[in-house]
Amino acid sequence: MDAEKLNQAQTDKMALQEAVYLVDRAVLLYLKEVQSGDFEYAVFDKQTKGKVTEGRIMEDNVLDGIDPTHDHLAAARDAAIKEAGLDGIEAAQVGLTSLKAFPLSDIYRRSIWEPDTLPKDDIRFIDSGYNEQFRIPDGGTVQVEYPDRVSSAICEYIDDYHVYIGSEVYHICQFAEILERGGGVCRPEPVLEADRAAWKIGWRGYLAVECGAGHWDYSLFDENFNVTKSGELEVVGLSINEVRDMILFENKLERRSMTPTDYGLLMEKAAVRTERERAAPKTVSARKPSIRGQLAAAKAAQAEQPAAHQHHKDKGAR
Repeated sequence: MDAEKLNQAQTDKMALQEAVYLVDRAVLLYLKEVQSGDFEYAVFDKQTKGKVTEGRIMEDNVLDGIDPTHDHLAAARDAAIKEAGLDGIEAAQVGLTSLKAFPLSDIYRRSIWEPDTLPKDDIRFIDSGYNEQFRIPDGGTVQVEYPDRVSSAICEYIDDYHVYIGSEVYHICQFAEILERGGGVCRPEPVLEADRAAWKIGWRGYLAVECGAGHWDYSLFDENFNVTKSGELEVVGLSINEVRDMILFENKLERRSMTPTDYGLLMEKAAVRTERERAAPKTVSARKPSIRGQLAAAKAAQAEQPAAHQHHKDKGAR
């Protein structure tokens, strides 16, 4: 998915104002905006597929939760989690069609009577027995956990059985088998409730992001902690995950893996690197002659040899 599609997805999400979240890995929370800016919500048990509770978040409560990292939907999500009595330790956005198999959900009804109102490109993740584990929207992110490492990757829908996960194309069953052989697990990436964070991008780069006053500051670093690019995004109401993904798309890094790293430690290493660069003596290094220069010098030397030989021959004749 390119940056234009990501921006369109963000616009569609804001206009639609409905979403499904996996909360605490146990329940699915469905949110939908209704008239006057209120949000209706319903909570479903992931195992039994039954409805746990439902309610309504009033507009005033939504507006009270809006800040630089929360838009209307995010504010309604947090308010609904609190009102429903959930722990709210972890929330991750999943695909709307995650609720297609839940008989008491509005998504189930729409899948029968209004299928065109639902996405056709949600990405399925299954186990090796083809049992569905979860779904994420096209362009969503998964977190892959092995015993010795954790990383995230942006995913792109190809068809119902194939998906880009980072830079690799997988059949969904093939990916499940790879995880199981390596003792890994995969889940939707949780929304990070933070105003600063950092990641290792691929094998050789880093990204640091921090929320400023009405904008986000970011810096990209190489493997030696030199700044390769920095700037700011004048956006509000996006989670730091969404901001990170926008930066990666803009810099054509969206296919790289993302490994969380310590923000403070990364910035310390970058500051040390900058200080060393400033303190290093400025020496003028002798440039090695180019290949063309070396050939020209060799030809000049060969041209001098016959002339010198003739000079010695004439001198001997006299």
